[in-house]
Amino acid sequence: MVALGNFSVRLVNAETKEPFKEHGGPDGKIYAEVEPGLDYFIETEVVGGDDPEKRFLIRIFVDGKKLSYRSSQSKSGGKRYRGIWSVENRVQKSQALSFQKPTLVGGASSAGSNSLFGVVKVEILETISRCTKKRVDHSPSSMDVAAIDSDATGLSPGQTKQAVRSGKGHNIETRQLEETYTSYMPGKLLQTFTIHYCTVWGLINEGVLQKPDYWEAARMKHPCKRPANQNIPVQPKRFKREGFVAGGVTMVAPKEFELFDLTTTAEEVPSED
Repeated sequence: MVALGNFSVRLVNAETKEPFKEHGGPDGKIYAEVEPGLDYFIETEVVGGDDPEKRFLIRIFVDGKKLSYRSSQSKSGGKRYRGIWSVENRVQKSQALSFQKPTLVGGASSAGSNSLFGVVKVEILETISRCTKKRVDHSPSSMDVAAIDSDATGLSPGQTKQAVRSGKGHNIETRQLEETYTSYMPGKLLQTFTIHYCTVWGLINEGVLQKPDYWEAARMKHPCKRPANQNIPVQPKRFKREGFVAGGVTMVAPKEFELFDLTTTAEEVPSED
């Protein structure tokens, strides 16, 4: 959990609300360890302060794109899970974000960040005034996956494949809203949270995590997909070796043993994703 002052922010799994593992980098930045294909929300919480009803404004930027809304929050409201927000016919829809592999383009000056990492930035602001407004529809933010300029990165093709950015997820949470709501005007910026996110291999490449030994690295890159409880359908054959006696002396004692023939078992070959 990234906590500054009276606030905390973290990236959590959209379904389980479990936080993604965080690491402190050698540069003092916070890094989240993620994997492509997972949906996530941005969890925000007011964790301190004397007045539990005091409200603050939240602004969110994902990979340099500002989400097209700001929302208020108080300590008494507990944790809030934020994604791509919209309203239609007084039904609020919060759609998860998703970690995805970015599009690679060549020579694109507007391709966005060229590092391995995506970035989530959350700003916490004071509220200075409020008024009551009638609820209206609000369109969702555009959230196309950012591209990486393969000509400008200076990264190898293998490193570029480790990059992660955010797009629209599949998990959606909804709730019914009242006809009116309280709107707050933003005041002074109080805190800024910045979380960089990438795959474990991107974190290793950038020195955030230590490089594992050769065999551990191989197991991480190519995990076995065979179920742990799978039984090999092989029954042993029993053999008996007769003893040998010469001149009344036992030269070789009789012995029984089992032989497992594994040449007839089908080998499971992991499929490439």
